[in-house]
Amino acid sequence: MQIMAGTIRDEVSDDTSPLLNKSQTQTVAFETESACDTMDDDNDESEAKRWREEVRQSHQHCGFLQRPSVSLLCFLLAIVCIGDMVTVTPSISLTMKKVCDGDSAENGSCDPIKVQETVSSIVSGSMILGGLFGLSVTGAWGQLSDRVGRVKVFACATFIRFIGNGLHFFTLSSWCPYSPTAIIVASSLSNLSGGAFSLLANSYSYVADITEPEERTQAMGSVMSVTYATMGVGPMISSLLVELPFGSDALSILTSLMCLLLATFLCLTALQEPRHEQARRNSCHSLSSGKSSPLDPLKQLWLPRTRTGSIEPRCTVILLLVLDVLFLCVAAGSGPAFLLFFSYRYEWRSRQLGYYLSFTNMGKAAVLLILAPHALKLLRNRYGTLTRTADHVDVLFVRISLSSLLLGLSLIFWRSHDTGMVYLYAFSQAPGALCSPTIQSAIIKYCPKSATGQCFGGIALIRSAVMLVFPAALLRFYGYSVSTSPQLFMLIPLSCAFLAVMFSFVLREPKSASHAEDTQGQLELRRRSSWLSLAPSEQAREEAMVQTESLRENYSQA
Repeated sequence: MQIMAGTIRDEVSDDTSPLLNKSQTQTVAFETESACDTMDDDNDESEAKRWREEVRQSHQHCGFLQRPSVSLLCFLLAIVCIGDMVTVTPSISLTMKKVCDGDSAENGSCDPIKVQETVSSIVSGSMILGGLFGLSVTGAWGQLSDRVGRVKVFACATFIRFIGNGLHFFTLSSWCPYSPTAIIVASSLSNLSGGAFSLLANSYSYVADITEPEERTQAMGSVMSVTYATMGVGPMISSLLVELPFGSDALSILTSLMCLLLATFLCLTALQEPRHEQARRNSCHSLSSGKSSPLDPLKQLWLPRTRTGSIEPRCTVILLLVLDVLFLCVAAGSGPAFLLFFSYRYEWRSRQLGYYLSFTNMGKAAVLLILAPHALKLLRNRYGTLTRTADHVDVLFVRISLSSLLLGLSLIFWRSHDTGMVYLYAFSQAPGALCSPTIQSAIIKYCPKSATGQCFGGIALIRSAVMLVFPAALLRFYGYSVSTSPQLFMLIPLSCAFLAVMFSFVLREPKSASHAEDTQGQLELRRRSSWLSLAPSEQAREEAMVQTESLRENYSQA
């Protein structure tokens, strides 16, 4: 790099001294390094594009069910999410019933406040243990998906969920004696699959393997829309199963186990592997050569300095991760505490909680599936797309979604006694669904294209660590304050939402990103049109002149 910069300095000094002074010569060298800094990214992206094209060609003569596609992925996620969500409200009801029965057997009566405190302790304990399980395997699942393929990871994860959910609900049944420890351990076993974050990380890796960079935000939004839709349908199905003449919570549990078993079967028979064989070999080589470690997914997110010494990409990724963590605390981390609050303040049970979850998640799905694609297309046409950095559309989507969450939390905290505010709060969460796919698609722009699984695994690792601490701590706080001021816990997610909105205004599109891409494209076009017709001594002069024109444009804009 220094030789190239020195060569251009010499040519510029000898042949263009009337145009450039000493300081301008140094700027030309800097611009050359910036252009060369993207060379590795270009090679990485071209290789990933070649792999995607080869995978498409290898499946072009196959039927729809034999080709990797986002539609099949969404179908698989729908089954898994339904299997998980039909058990959310029955598990709360069964846990409260189990605790109440145990309390009655011991004290002869069942105190609702004591049941709330005990259930919050059980749920927080299971979250801590499950978070530890998930934290220990999430990074490994990300690395494994790069090496053995996305589909095999899906199959293993769904089968582990099947075993874990079966054992969990056995401890809640009348066949098993009441034991809070057994309930906590059994409910945590399904997190050995990596949990929901690992499932989404592997899904995003699947999407990245078969879509172009400019299509990934919409594709990831489609994945999230189907996820939210089925998360909304799941509790509704659970409520309907409970209300049937022969229905019960046990029927919802049986439906969940059947869905997870069906998902495992589909992974082994129908879903096709999208990751190129050579990409998997490269990942396996890094393992056999001793270059792999459990922290590799996090290392991929700690971007090195650019060749010009800039840390702007690293700072941007860190800021995006901070926003993702704050969003997670508000949107997912506070969910269990809100469900317990609704069951206490409004005396909601499985049916009402199921309808609330359905309304919330269906609203998120509607935003991602109907509004987001049209808004994305309109804004992309107006502001354009940057393939290597976060662009103006990414920043705008993040700000809108976080502001919506802040507004909803403020309303429900202000009027927590009003049931109508609960539905306004649920409605305000719908635009918040834009945040997660936007942030993750922006982060992956900065990561190596050959390690997308590890990058998404690193994000899932951070999310698992957050979910290990925040929901359990919030539940503990709710358990302590429920007897005096039940709504006091809302101040914590409200503060997180406020910080997220403030930090979102620190996130900005790089001012020189679009101009640098335009300049680089113009430079390449000039080279292609004149390179073959120039003598070797004139080639460096022509390149220096093009750099000079780029420099003049920069000064004129400044």
